[in-house]
Amino acid sequence: MQTSMAEAIKNSWLEKREFPRIKANCPVRYQLDSDDTWYEGTLIDYSAMGVQMICDDLIMKGTKVKIEVMPGSMKNIPAIKAEGVIIRHEIDENHHFHIGCQFSKIVRSLA
Repeated sequence: MQTSMAEAIKNSWLEKREFPRIKANCPVRYQLDSDDTWYEGTLIDYSAMGVQMICDDLIMKGTKVKIEVMPGSMKNIPAIKAEGVIIRHEIDENHHFHIGCQFSKIVRSLA
């Protein structure tokens, strides 16, 4: 389900964070600092400070990663390339990992 920009702005007012999360659902690629392989996940939400994604692999807290958000035709989601560090990981009932990544550097917009 795609969130419209109006809904995203409305929801951001409801959240009391300094940098509100905006719901999203699009492909994301990530690369661990210690590996040359790119892995795929799904973006759940993003903010100016980072992203939350779902993936099949456990990524430990403190791991440095490269992230590429690949929204395709979804114009309300920014296409970005960034570097960051994993700050949270949880497993859900379907055995997928919810990973929180805090940006350390936005490299460039892919758009």
